[in-house]
Amino acid sequence: MSVEQIVSVGGVLGTFITAFLVYKTLIEMKSQRANSYRPELVATKKLFNAQSITEALPVPTKWSEKGKEENEIKSMSSLKIELFNLGFAAAKKINIYWSYDYEAIINEIKDVCYKNSIPIVIDLKDGGPISIDLNGKAQHYFDIKNDLMEYHDYIAPSSSTQSPLLIQFPYSAIMLYSILIYIGVKTESEEKMLTLAEREIELKVDYLDLGDKKHKKSFKCNTSILMLSTRQDNKIMSFSGLIEFK
Repeated sequence: MSVEQIVSVGGVLGTFITAFLVYKTLIEMKSQRANSYRPELVATKKLFNAQSITEALPVPTKWSEKGKEENEIKSMSSLKIELFNLGFAAAKKINIYWSYDYEAIINEIKDVCYKNSIPIVIDLKDGGPISIDLNGKAQHYFDIKNDLMEYHDYIAPSSSTQSPLLIQFPYSAIMLYSILIYIGVKTESEEKMLTLAEREIELKVDYLDLGDKKHKKSFKCNTSILMLSTRQDNKIMSFSGLIEFK
């Protein structure tokens, strides 16, 4: 092969390599651009306090964000979880799904209450409705399907707004967790009570980006007790807890 042919082949090869590198760079830039405009939703941990509604009803069903004033706490819990968008683009058509083994918790509560003559009655209807009677002093009813689902139109990037998307922690989980803690104290089974209360809940989030591409996020949610205060008569005064997402 002559020198001219070698130089010619080298030139063609060099041109091919240059074109390939340019193409690769363009693909990487496109991918980076797409990722930079992709929403990225993150759920943050929540510290909360809980207390009984009245002394006659010592089940700690009033859950509120730690730091809220007493007059802001309603008789029915409304604990909100903060969802932030750390991406650079908005997310839209956001569907929230909570899931946990509420049937197992209900069966466990019914078993403990029956064996220890605790006047709490829970009934799980076919199809999901749950009714709870707390010693005849308070009745609660939940449509479990609606309680575990939520919809929001959009969430803007956190870089453009400091306000997170607030989603409701399931009312049914608050009630069942509160009853677990109460019967643990009532039966003096503190170790078992703490184990019962630390149940895992799954949070799933489906949403679209601005290009109508679908995304999914899944979080494992754990609730743990940090501090528990009771009186000598075993009536719960308050407890504090932590909800974490992984």
